[in-house]
Amino acid sequence: MHIVVNEQNVGLEPKVFAVLLYLFDNKDRYVSVSELHDNLWNGTLVCDAAVRRCISKLRQVLSDNPKEPRFIRSTPKRGYKLVCHVNFVDEEIPVHIEALNEHTHETAKQRLSKVSYIHAKVIVACAIAIILFLGTVSVLIFVEKPEDIQIIQSLPGDKVAIAKSRTGKLAYAGSLSQKDGYQIFYASDGINTVPISSDAHFPISLSFSNDEKKLYFIDLIEGNSSLNSVSIEDQKVDVLLRDYYLISDLVNVEKDNALYFTGTKFPSEPIVLNRYDTTTKEVSPVTFSPNKELNDLQVAVSPSAEKIAVVRFDSFQNRYDIRVLDRRNNKRVFGKVLDDAVFDVQWVNENEIIYSSSLGLHKLHLINASSELVVADEKLGIFTYDQLNNSVIAIGRKKSEALYYERELPVSNFETTRILKLEDDTIQMFDSNADDARIVIIERDNVNEINKVDLQGNHSKPLYASDSQLTGLMGSGAEPIFLFLEGNQLVYLDYENSSIERITSSDIYVGDATLSNNGEYVYFTTKGENNWELVRHKVGSGENIKLLDNFKYVRTMGNRLVVVKESGEMYLLNLADNNLENLNRVAILSGNTFWDVIGNSVIWSEHDLVDVSFFQLDLSNVEQPELTKTQFSYQLVKPKFSVLKKEMKVVLRSDSGDSSELLSIPL
Repeated sequence: MHIVVNEQNVGLEPKVFAVLLYLFDNKDRYVSVSELHDNLWNGTLVCDAAVRRCISKLRQVLSDNPKEPRFIRSTPKRGYKLVCHVNFVDEEIPVHIEALNEHTHETAKQRLSKVSYIHAKVIVACAIAIILFLGTVSVLIFVEKPEDIQIIQSLPGDKVAIAKSRTGKLAYAGSLSQKDGYQIFYASDGINTVPISSDAHFPISLSFSNDEKKLYFIDLIEGNSSLNSVSIEDQKVDVLLRDYYLISDLVNVEKDNALYFTGTKFPSEPIVLNRYDTTTKEVSPVTFSPNKELNDLQVAVSPSAEKIAVVRFDSFQNRYDIRVLDRRNNKRVFGKVLDDAVFDVQWVNENEIIYSSSLGLHKLHLINASSELVVADEKLGIFTYDQLNNSVIAIGRKKSEALYYERELPVSNFETTRILKLEDDTIQMFDSNADDARIVIIERDNVNEINKVDLQGNHSKPLYASDSQLTGLMGSGAEPIFLFLEGNQLVYLDYENSSIERITSSDIYVGDATLSNNGEYVYFTTKGENNWELVRHKVGSGENIKLLDNFKYVRTMGNRLVVVKESGEMYLLNLADNNLENLNRVAILSGNTFWDVIGNSVIWSEHDLVDVSFFQLDLSNVEQPELTKTQFSYQLVKPKFSVLKKEMKVVLRSDSGDSSELLSIPL
């Protein structure tokens, strides 16, 4: 849903728009937080922060100061009230229509019929747009995806990177099928496509050379990423830089004889922007990050080469920051913080930037720091700007069908016993206390929901909802308990009694957490001043006891804990005597992998974006633990999994295969 505010196009999440409509429908009185809960979240357990976040989003869009409100007034113990004047305008009156793309315009009745909130029927019946008058005029109008988006002819399969030269030449990287590796393809005329590199592992970013005779590309291999060039004529590959732990993006700057890339040499250091001099072959840092939680992921250079746009991700706050630097002195001259995930960024001109997010494609105006949603499509990710045609060429994801495979241990065999087809919006699945039910996390319209799904009756019961990101950690197979992160906050949910306990505050960074067998304790790790700390929390009492230092991951195994350092070394802690035993095994765990304990076995996944490996460490004999492994294609099986402890099974998510197409989007 989108509105036009002061002739600027602004996207609104459906729930935020629903709150605005509810306030409008009850504009003569104050609306309490609990009333908004009951009417807009349909009885699902949500925190007050979810409502406050919606109000905050509205105030941000309307430039409304809560201390001197012009639109939304809040009063303690009473709630919120819409205080601005509201007027009605017939559809035929042309109010600020020029602010919209002509291809997005449809009748007010059609636009408003897309609103899920039932009270919108009053407005639909009148076929009106809402106008808020107070000094300047703002119009609430829906924006649809432009109809003149063109599909560019390209090879089938999955695509991961794209580049367009100044003279219109096109190159992209992808895989034709699950069996094939990734290649770089060159299409000089848009019809004839030639593979120019067949031995790349995961070519995640491309950029043409100044003379357009070579392509620079990143080959992403965790622990051994490289910066390379490949000749378009003879397909010769030269390695420019190697042995980087990770490189995420690059851009060629013709006027500087340099490549700018975001990367890090070591896993313990943050990702920062660097400059590679193509003449001297020297590398120098451009940006600095004070800690590992702040990482520079994307980079783009303005047409004059005087400015650099950098996308920085704050993993602690779970937010993105588009920063503009003066290339001559590397000083920051502009910044905009965003709550939505940012996938890519490019320049249109010296004063405008395009970026793609989880909402779609946006244009950011540097002069007034305003942004507009150009295309509302969450499937748009990596893209490039076509200067010749003033358009964007984007990689559009085709939706794949998700299936969940229940597989019996050991992983060396992994026999499938059942296949589940859940809602496409399901992102995680966990065990529950009922034999044939699962706890699932669903992401829908930028709202995360925790539901209990009855597999036999094929119906679900909502348990909790939040506008913040929800990350499941553990579902108890014996008790009605689910452990999860809401943003950074660790939450203990008793879904039988509809009660929650917030174990940590939102300003504490939690690394991992697990439940004791009876659900009486929660063991979690948190980042202290200098290292990770393992803490035992007694549920319901608020009592916290520090157990160990230097361990980031924790799981329960009977009366013992399996603990893992950030570097991957695995240990076994006996809770009876606090004896710590080195298992002499290393597990490379990350935010995109998972691990757990089933019986006497530790199960974990690792991946390199091409293959996914599942490991099982059997600790039945601690003196001689047995390690087994199996491997799948990353395109077919995802590294995040769940376990069914009572049934001794692992649940793997398998997609029908990643597929994408190239789209041309006029600006």
